[in-house]
Amino acid sequence: MVLSGVQDRIAPLQAWLFPQRVYLELQDQAVTAMALEGRQVLLLERLPLPAGTCFGGKPSSPDALGDLLGDWLLERGFGGARVRAVLPVQAAALRLLQGSAELAASQPEALQWPWPAETPTDLIAQPLLVPPGRSLLAAAPTELLESWIEAFALAALPLDQLEPAVLCAGYGAQNELILLVEAEACTLLRFEAGVPQWQWSLPAPQPVELLLEALTPCLAYWPQCSSLELVVSAGADLDPQAFGALLQQDLPVRVDVRDPIASGWLLDARGEGAPLSTALLWGLAAAEVLP
Repeated sequence: MVLSGVQDRIAPLQAWLFPQRVYLELQDQAVTAMALEGRQVLLLERLPLPAGTCFGGKPSSPDALGDLLGDWLLERGFGGARVRAVLPVQAAALRLLQGSAELAASQPEALQWPWPAETPTDLIAQPLLVPPGRSLLAAAPTELLESWIEAFALAALPLDQLEPAVLCAGYGAQNELILLVEAEACTLLRFEAGVPQWQWSLPAPQPVELLLEALTPCLAYWPQCSSLELVVSAGADLDPQAFGALLQQDLPVRVDVRDPIASGWLLDARGEGAPLSTALLWGLAAAEVLP
């Protein structure tokens, strides 16, 4: 009993001195958590969300969502862990600009964010590293950010970062073209020297015939590209290898599947359940994991 009481008292100090880290992929249908020790996967689990919990990447009830997330990670042994999370594509936007980020930020009306002009907006990252003379800004609606901040605060999970899915998809990209697959929509991205240059919204991955019908003419804009990198979000609830093989049957380019576990970037010996894509989560974690 005495030992138990001492452990209870020092637990907050241990959490402060040796904070755990959890990476979360946020989608309207589910939240996927990954925790690592080095490159070894300790936790990889998808939590389906009740219908209406999130819409367009924004929590509709931060209180209820906070309770759900807090209880879930506490049960998995990660209560109070520090969080880095990736937002779905529709919840954030990027702008690649000529000139300085400071000048662009001082003229927000010129940025033409993809939400009503009167919507309060916050930058969610410092100006990102791009070639000289250009700047890359990432932003999201203020209300959406505040909803997530509130949800994580109620869950007692310190939130360190919210990252746009596009940036996570581009981390370590081997191809100029990337197809990012989420549950409700897909996005074709073009990167140049690691910097996103262009994106095109496409239909949901199911039925695949509609996606292929929209994707094939897009690829014709870059006939010099012989391959396409497939990044499947965990929230899409698809087997990345199987979906890549399905696309390969009808596309005129080679489909390279981003699979951090199969590639050896992450090590997962748990052997638990159906495969979950770690492509976006690896993009979120790699900057901290790699030396």
